[in-house]
Amino acid sequence: MRLGDLDSAQIESMLNFLASALSADRYALAMGVVEADAVQGRIESEDRFSDENYWLAFFGEPSDGGVWGWQFGGHHLAINVSVADERSYLPPTFIGIEPGDYEANRASVAPMDAYRQAGVSLINALDEGQRSAATVSSRPGELYTGAGDDGVIPRIEGLKADGMSETQQQSLLNAIELWVGILDESSSQARLSEIRAELDETYLAWHGDPDSDSIYYRIQGPHLIIEFTTQEGEDGAAHYHSVYRNPSNEYGSSLSRQ
Repeated sequence: MRLGDLDSAQIESMLNFLASALSADRYALAMGVVEADAVQGRIESEDRFSDENYWLAFFGEPSDGGVWGWQFGGHHLAINVSVADERSYLPPTFIGIEPGDYEANRASVAPMDAYRQAGVSLINALDEGQRSAATVSSRPGELYTGAGDDGVIPRIEGLKADGMSETQQQSLLNAIELWVGILDESSSQARLSEIRAELDETYLAWHGDPDSDSIYYRIQGPHLIIEFTTQEGEDGAAHYHSVYRNPSNEYGSSLSRQ
């Protein structure tokens, strides 16, 4: 269902569904990404950038039992959710935005600023030796595991979390939670518990000057890949891309096998 093809009552129903399926602040994030496309459309005068060009789709039969899924996305958003036994699973999910900050209702908003700042805070929390270990010599042009790259697993590199202090590990978990926390609290907490159990086997790879507008970071564990990158935006505007994956359960694949 395309957002721009729905009447006001249908739009309200769609938004009510999204608001119930997502955590409150991540629902605001999703709507901020949609609104940013409308802003970009006005800047570039192109119809392809529009808040109307976002779709909601269901896969299977929504129910309390069984396996089903839904997807909401468009130009800069692809939230893929699989549901089984009242728990939701997120991977793979893409979140991007351009412009990264804009005016809405006479206020400045920056829906993805926390994602950039989480990486900067994390690298700045490391000592010189740790930062050197985390820093990698190259980065992808965009994302290693973005759209069209299902099944790609980047080589492990960077700083292993078992060499971090408890405070630094908490900063790492805070960054991870930005993606995992997109879903309802119960599903998010269950996933965080799984990631926390494997945290010592998780790596941080970083590229770029934390004080610059050009950074990239990747958080990668046995069942986790998170990437965040800055892109060159129109007229110098902030432009971000990010992805969250679990190679062992993409699109609910492990649920379907069960």
